[in-house]
Amino acid sequence: MRGIADAAQKYNLQYGKYPDSFVDLENGAQSPLGKPPSSVVNILGNNYGFKKINENMRVWGYLEKEKAYYVWDSACPQFIITTSDPNGDTFDCTHEIADDETPVAPPPPPATYKISGYIDVQGRSDDKGVTVTFRQGSDTYFAVNSSWGHYEVNVPAGTYTVTADMNLYLSAQTFTNVTADSTLPNTVIRGGDANDDGKIDSIDQNLIGSNFGKKCGDSGFDLRADINKDCMVDILDLVLMGGNFGLTQPTTW
Repeated sequence: MRGIADAAQKYNLQYGKYPDSFVDLENGAQSPLGKPPSSVVNILGNNYGFKKINENMRVWGYLEKEKAYYVWDSACPQFIITTSDPNGDTFDCTHEIADDETPVAPPPPPATYKISGYIDVQGRSDDKGVTVTFRQGSDTYFAVNSSWGHYEVNVPAGTYTVTADMNLYLSAQTFTNVTADSTLPNTVIRGGDANDDGKIDSIDQNLIGSNFGKKCGDSGFDLRADINKDCMVDILDLVLMGGNFGLTQPTTW
């Protein structure tokens, strides 16, 4: 079908009119209007139709006769799929929906804005590894902070719930309305949640206490007890847990 359309368009451009016959691009044979070109027959068998209306030419094939048609019309030079009968003189291809032969450009992506800030990981000299989540309905955007705590993310305009989270620490949460590039207030996430259940309680206290004095490589060393990740469980881990004892997440940003 595409070969027919191309041939007709080429003829029109060269001679300023549409032909009274089709030329089969495969073998050069001419077929007068009133007899289907072989390239139509090869594709559609006997399920074809075509007509000439003044200087306009229309070719169609039945995808499912009387239900759907595959049409090329020189008044609207693109292939379309339609349920309207193209045999009628009132058929107007410009009102039909184009098939995927005519790609539709996707809508432009929404404008985004850069949101940035800093997150301090309590008790650590290296702040990297905090996941910052911006959530609006089913849309979610992520950023991870650097070793000095900085993060940035591009999000469309809207109102977001923002959460900063990291293993062994309680998450912090805030809300922001994004309308332009902006910087969120700095925040601190609080450590001591050794079992990562969202609260700091006696379970965390016992886990850290039972590992007190152990370091990486020791038998029975539990990584969860090393809150500040300095490869030993010591007073620093106990202080983090004890100073935040009783807190639950999310904490205030």
